[in-house]
Amino acid sequence: MSHCRTLFLSCVLLLTAALAQDASTGAIRGIVSDQVGGRIPGASVTLANNATGLRYSNSTDLEGRFALQLLPPGDYSGRAESIGMSPQITPTLHVDIGGTLQLAFKLAVAGATETVTVSDEPALVETQPAAISAVIDERAISELPLNGRRFTDLALLSAGAADSTDRRN
Repeated sequence: MSHCRTLFLSCVLLLTAALAQDASTGAIRGIVSDQVGGRIPGASVTLANNATGLRYSNSTDLEGRFALQLLPPGDYSGRAESIGMSPQITPTLHVDIGGTLQLAFKLAVAGATETVTVSDEPALVETQPAAISAVIDERAISELPLNGRRFTDLALLSAGAADSTDRRN
């Protein structure tokens, strides 16, 4: 009889400890369906704790149900998505200690998507010179009248060149 009493007290203590651990967390349960109410199996449901950034994920069962349990209390944002459906994001959800939220996601059929991938990279080396250049041939040098025969005046024959020296000497 003493052995039964010890076993009974041990079970009560273990059950109390298990319930006390569960009383410090909360849960979110719900369904994922399409716009007409059809359940979506295999949809991905993700919750992110707004304070810590920790993410909790689960997939829906064959009947479109999901359960995320043992969640620390706090504010969460939720997201449900499935192949061929547009994802749905929930506003802030508040999980209380020992509380269970019921949540229903309704996903819409995704429209056509277009992805543009840019694979060309800009040139790492400057391939076009920024300087203006011109070639003045020997005939132009010998036949053009140059005031004082200063070779630097030949640079003024290039397009975009300007004289910035003061010649009041």
